[in-house]
Amino acid sequence: MHKVLLTIPLFGRGFEVSSYRAAFMVAAALAVALAWYVATRRGVSPRDALVVFVATAIALPVGARLWHIATNPSIYAEDPSQIWNLNPTGFAMFGGIAGAAIAGLVVARVRHVDVWRLADAAAPALGVGIAIMRLGCFANGCCFGRLTEGWLGVLFPPGSYSHLWEMAHGYVGLFDAPLPVHPTQLYEAVGALACAGVAAVLMARRAPDGVPFLAFVGLFAIVRYANWTLRVHPDTLTDPAIYWPIYAATGVACAGLAVWRWRVALARRTGDGAAG
Repeated sequence: MHKVLLTIPLFGRGFEVSSYRAAFMVAAALAVALAWYVATRRGVSPRDALVVFVATAIALPVGARLWHIATNPSIYAEDPSQIWNLNPTGFAMFGGIAGAAIAGLVVARVRHVDVWRLADAAAPALGVGIAIMRLGCFANGCCFGRLTEGWLGVLFPPGSYSHLWEMAHGYVGLFDAPLPVHPTQLYEAVGALACAGVAAVLMARRAPDGVPFLAFVGLFAIVRYANWTLRVHPDTLTDPAIYWPIYAATGVACAGLAVWRWRVALARRTGDGAAG
């Protein structure tokens, strides 16, 4: 755990750069750059691709905060100023991805860009961005997992979020050492990269437009579903069970849409062959 990445001396003071905030910014910049590069290689106008992906990058933290407000209302009811807080808490990844997807769809439609082609280009970039963000979570100590005696368990230092949670729920005493927990941040980082790899392979093998993106989202929903069983849910979360049907529905919907996209592409090829 390393909450502060570095301290910059400026005007006689030390300004701390948190690991989480740095990871968030690097993830956003790298994801936009990678998605833009892949999109332009796939025939999308560089300007259109840049406009769409910058819009999604801006919408991501907005969607993440709005979803966190909706699912953790007690935090903001007690202190409404938390809505504008830029500390490394109060952002929900699910809401961020949803917000980015909506913004990307709207801007792509306005600029008359092929939505599926853009989405495919964004899939590997999303995986890389999510992985970097989860590394930031690991360094920050948030989004930790349940107690474990397995060899994958990690020990966060005394006073960390997991240690405070263990004390609050009676697993350890006030002066006891922390217990090992599942590194769910790392599980999700590895899962996101694996999903991105699948999307990249599908693009390399010229899968129909939209299939690589749908494969990424559907598989990542499964990763999130599995990881959610191991993760400690925030006490402020209104209903942790709300995510189960969301992940399941996302996986089923993506599978159905991928099959539909493949059938459309196959029918188009068959029609073109018959016409020729």
